[in-house]
Amino acid sequence: MLMYIRYENRAYSYFRGIPALLISWVVLTVAFGIDDILSGNIISIMWIAIAVGLGFIFHELAHREVARRVGCAADYVMWPMGLVLALFLAILTRGRFVFAAPGAVTIFYCFRPNRSSEGVIAAAGPITNIVVAIIFQMIYVVTGIWGFGLVAYVNWFLAAFNLLPLDPLDGAKVMRYNFVLWLILFAISAYFAFAI
Repeated sequence: MLMYIRYENRAYSYFRGIPALLISWVVLTVAFGIDDILSGNIISIMWIAIAVGLGFIFHELAHREVARRVGCAADYVMWPMGLVLALFLAILTRGRFVFAAPGAVTIFYCFRPNRSSEGVIAAAGPITNIVVAIIFQMIYVVTGIWGFGLVAYVNWFLAAFNLLPLDPLDGAKVMRYNFVLWLILFAISAYFAFAI
């Protein structure tokens, strides 16, 4: 997810926002793995941590790095209410529904802001999820090891969820930038996340 806040004269280091990213990763791992945590399935919990780590962390880092490359000051900022909501809904549904919005890469300042950069930055996260999902889907097909399939599924889910055309999710920004690109990305990710 991508948010905009305008602040100037702020110092940015490469590792700023990483602690918040790691806390969010742990919370999402618990949310996706609540059923396995309650049943004590350690192997499954480890696979879920890997799947969420590859999906969520790569998604957010993709937003941040693309934002920085187009001239924006950006970092991941945790959303405490999103963390609480993720845990609450996961516990309520025993992990069948996960609200995957524990924070967002926040754009503090852009030197050359335009609609095109917003769309490219927003698309970076879901595209990263789709690439990771395709790689792990192929590994799963070749090996048959369920953990690889889980990594693929979590990434398909995160891509589809984030591509919903609702603000502040990425989908609304990508759709404003390029409707055809949004439709292709959303159709692919939704098909693999929900139809298979």
